[in-house]
Amino acid sequence: MQTVRLRQPLWQISRRYYASAPTTNFVPPPSVPVSIESAINPKYPPPSSSSFFTGRHEYNDSVSQLQDALNAAKRKLTMAKLLPLPQEARNSLPVGRTAWKNQEGIALAVGSRLKTSQYRHILNLLSSLNALRSLANVGNQPAVINDLAKVLQRYERIDKDELLAMKKSPVKFDIYGRSYTLGKRKESAARVWVIPTQPVATPIPETTLQKEISAELALAPKMSDVPVTEILVNSVPFAQYFKLPRDREKAIRPLQVTGLLGAYNIFALVRGGGISGQAGALAHGIAKALAAHAPHVKPILVKDDGLRRDPRMVERKKTGRAKARKRLPRELGCDNCEIIMSDFTQALSVWKDIDLSELRKRLDSQGLEIVENQKESVVEFKKLPEEEKVEAFKGLLKAYQNEIDTLTKRCKSSDSAFLGVYKLLAEAPDPYPLLNSVVDMMVKVADAEDKQAELKTLREENTELKRQVSELGDAKKKADTIEEKMESIIQARVSQKAAELNATYDEKMRNYEDREQDLQRQLDLTRSQLRDLRASHDTSQAKLLDHSQRQDQEVDAKLAEMDLIAADLERANSRVAAVERRNEILRAEIESLKTGSDSVQRTQTLEAQLAESDAETQRLRLAFEELKKSTSETITAAERKTAELEKEAGIRAGEIDSLKTRLKQYADYDEIKRELGIMKFVEFGQDDDDEAPMPDPNADKANLQQGQSLEGLLMAKNRKLLEELTNIRVARSELESSLQAISEEVVHARAELGKQTSLNEKLENDLLQINQRASNGVTDKEETIPSGQDGLSGLNLGRKSTNVERAVTPQPDNSILPIVTSQRDRFRQRNAELEEELRKQFESISELRNEIKTLQSDNMKLYEKVRYMQSYRDEGSASWSSVTAQANSDLGKYRTMYEDSLNPFQAFRGQEAARATQDLNVIERTVLIITRQVLGNRRARTAFIAYAFFLHGLVLYITYQCAGSSQSSVRVPAENVHI
Repeated sequence: MQTVRLRQPLWQISRRYYASAPTTNFVPPPSVPVSIESAINPKYPPPSSSSFFTGRHEYNDSVSQLQDALNAAKRKLTMAKLLPLPQEARNSLPVGRTAWKNQEGIALAVGSRLKTSQYRHILNLLSSLNALRSLANVGNQPAVINDLAKVLQRYERIDKDELLAMKKSPVKFDIYGRSYTLGKRKESAARVWVIPTQPVATPIPETTLQKEISAELALAPKMSDVPVTEILVNSVPFAQYFKLPRDREKAIRPLQVTGLLGAYNIFALVRGGGISGQAGALAHGIAKALAAHAPHVKPILVKDDGLRRDPRMVERKKTGRAKARKRLPRELGCDNCEIIMSDFTQALSVWKDIDLSELRKRLDSQGLEIVENQKESVVEFKKLPEEEKVEAFKGLLKAYQNEIDTLTKRCKSSDSAFLGVYKLLAEAPDPYPLLNSVVDMMVKVADAEDKQAELKTLREENTELKRQVSELGDAKKKADTIEEKMESIIQARVSQKAAELNATYDEKMRNYEDREQDLQRQLDLTRSQLRDLRASHDTSQAKLLDHSQRQDQEVDAKLAEMDLIAADLERANSRVAAVERRNEILRAEIESLKTGSDSVQRTQTLEAQLAESDAETQRLRLAFEELKKSTSETITAAERKTAELEKEAGIRAGEIDSLKTRLKQYADYDEIKRELGIMKFVEFGQDDDDEAPMPDPNADKANLQQGQSLEGLLMAKNRKLLEELTNIRVARSELESSLQAISEEVVHARAELGKQTSLNEKLENDLLQINQRASNGVTDKEETIPSGQDGLSGLNLGRKSTNVERAVTPQPDNSILPIVTSQRDRFRQRNAELEEELRKQFESISELRNEIKTLQSDNMKLYEKVRYMQSYRDEGSASWSSVTAQANSDLGKYRTMYEDSLNPFQAFRGQEAARATQDLNVIERTVLIITRQVLGNRRARTAFIAYAFFLHGLVLYITYQCAGSSQSSVRVPAENVHI
């Protein structure tokens, strides 16, 4: 955001604002409420500019205008699919050349003084707009081109066509393919000859001797050709002339960026400036030659600024630096040179006492000793039986004592080694600052070498200047002698020229009188033109409203007046030239005549008259120049005033457009009021449509069709809701009747279930009794039959009238159980089959439900697309309404589902969740995405759980092992240790 500083107090600006003439009040229509009318016509009208209260609102308005034009052009090109562009396409676009005004011209166009930073900011915006104009020209967008041309015309030079028509002379090549270019940088100039390493195939006449030499060279063994660029600067090798690497890198940078290093040899002659400027001039010349030799590398050189000459004579001073690049003494450390030298001396003495090589040897020996001690302290033990442990305790105690002594010895040696190293390094200074200062010293040494080379060059120049001074003294003496001779010659010719003056003065007086009359006529004409300009200026102020129509006529009139003035000036100049030619002819004629004795006196008189006429002529010239200057100032002031009036007219037109826009925004007030009445009727109206009539629509003819469509939609919605309510009531009655029937069936089924349960219990009891009797043996007939009859009387199983007198055996008892068992198996098998069929039916039902859901979602998407396509249709077309009348009945079901699915709270929750996700930082957002991926996939969840269990088990195992290893160490009772 740009901070704007006010150049005047706020009370002065506000006083100037409230003292200005108020704008025309906007009269709203009668239907607009009073609150809206007060908002449209406030007590104090709004300022004409958004930056009215700033110090330089003209500049801010111009920048805002350019920025708005840039945004509008980008928006239109984006809609036309021309933006955004990839980098390759952007580089291949043609560059639209133009010529902008200088800083004073743009300041005059803006109407305010401009700083350099503000001027550059405006140039950047203009360059962006020009690039968009080129893109629109390629994409065939005439509307965008016209809009941008209107904006940019204000800042372009009037003579841009002539400037762009001027072509630079192309680089010329000789028959050998060599080119010659001129490079410049500051005060340095470089003449560069670029020669290809592979000669061009140009037919050159060869002599017989040259052909024989070429044949011998062709028969000679060939060596591998490795292209190497050879550069000679002033007949000196490149590395010897430019001794610093940065200068060499700068000079050959065009060859490096284009990849043509080794393809050309270079010979250059450089003059003027310093070494750095000469390197820049050489690079500029090489870049121009490469662009001519290989046109395909020209975009690379343009992007690298190789073809652009740096016009700065002196590089500006940088903040915090002594000059452009020179650092301050405190940065180089020159103010503390004695302290640095003392630090160096102290550091050298300390590090000499440390003797780093001997210290490393001692540390190596001590390290080997420590490693050996560590190896000796590691002893492997094996588990002993219980009877040998008592005898081994003595050796173990001795080993412990030896180990303690060894540890004490190792500790002492380590302490002594550490203290020795610490004693040596405690007082040693940090080598980093010293090394850093050494690096700075190396930089200073390089700068000193540069200065020494410059000093050598200056000494040579001084010697050359001294030699030139001595030569200048001799030349001065010769000049004095020549002047004496010339004086004698002049005195001899004065008498001869006096005769010429006598004849020429009379003619000059007549010519001056005629010229004075011409100048007086021109002065009168200029004054009349000035009066006409003032009258036209007053007329332009009085006719501000129709200024845009008459502007062209006034400009033509002013141009015609300027043409008249220029014609008069040219006519006067031609007359002066004719008079001078006539004077020369008369002077040649008088030269042949002889003069009398009274010629001297007459000559003096004529000279006095000539001096007076010259003074009068000079006075008239000054008056004419002042008049011309005042006329140009008047024209400039008139143009500035015209520009201000145009700007004010544009501002007023913008205000009128904004007020018209606001009036258009309030044009649908009656329609909104009518729709609000309809919504109130729908929301709070009665159930019966015949009891309360619909509100009378009060919309205009333009909104009548829309109002009727809204009423029709609302009525259709009510009818649809009533139909759905009726269907729901009918379905409810049907469900109640079916529920009652199902309840009766459930009661009957429960009764049957109880009866079957009692029969099953009775059957089981009878079977149990039969099995018990069969196990006790054969009983009497009289005892068995009654029991069998009593147990199976309800089933009527195995009873025959013909076999009553036969004795009962275990065979009929065994024949009943397999029947029941087989029946049970059949029931089980049938039950399993029914369960399998039921499972298959459930699977098919679930698949059908999924397909139904998929079809419903597809139909919803298709309906949404249909609604989107219907939004582009013309509501007033009768053909479309006749076609869509039949489709509305089929799409009614999906319309209801689509309207029910439009849940604003769900969209709001999604927006809130997206906003909360965007507020997270990168780490939290990454963790959230990983968590969603893991929890949303069954395999990922399983893998994550297995990984977690594995980690927990691994940690527990390692903890257990560590605890076991710590507990397995040897513990010796204290009472058994004797020292």
